[in-house]
Amino acid sequence: MGGDLCCRFLLLLLIAGLPRDTRAVGAHHLDQPLPGPTPESVRRTDLAWMTLGFMLVPFPVVLANRHDEDWRDEDHQFKDGFTKPPTWDDDDPVYNYVLHPLAGSEYYLAARNRGWTFWGSLAYSAALSTFYEYIPENMIQRPSATDLLTTPLAGCLLGEARYRLKEWIRRDPSAVPAARFWITLLDPLDLSIGGYPDGRARLYFNWKHAF
Repeated sequence: MGGDLCCRFLLLLLIAGLPRDTRAVGAHHLDQPLPGPTPESVRRTDLAWMTLGFMLVPFPVVLANRHDEDWRDEDHQFKDGFTKPPTWDDDDPVYNYVLHPLAGSEYYLAARNRGWTFWGSLAYSAALSTFYEYIPENMIQRPSATDLLTTPLAGCLLGEARYRLKEWIRRDPSAVPAARFWITLLDPLDLSIGGYPDGRARLYFNWKHAF
């Protein structure tokens, strides 16, 4: 029951956080010609591919460490993740409070950079974090309550700070020394695929598209 309510809450946040043009797509009249691709539609497609990447990347990492005694719980079975509550782990603080929030901020920025609201981006980050804990990592150990909280919550705060600072620099790059460098440092993942400003996906690093 609690898991069902949590899923519904995340779904509502995701819907509320969608860009306006996405929520209004049903208002298009059938007798009107369909518009061509827009930067917004390209960004949605781009986000779909990024989501797929976020979901697939953990599997080889988990499989490569499946025999690591510091990571694998020998008594754990996959079904335990769904029949037992998540555990409060005692992992290295660097993993719990640095790397997981950093990953959460990347999830958050993937949505935020494409027009999602703060709450929608938080829900997107929480959904990906939940997927990671209950599917790939659940293959070798119980889902972590610590990670389920710190990844999206600390991640959204870090992600929003990175987002606002980046947008502040972009508003007047001439006023910031080495502006391209700072934007690259703040958001290298989004810059590497050319997610802005024209919405065209680019699968190579090119910082001239930062503005």
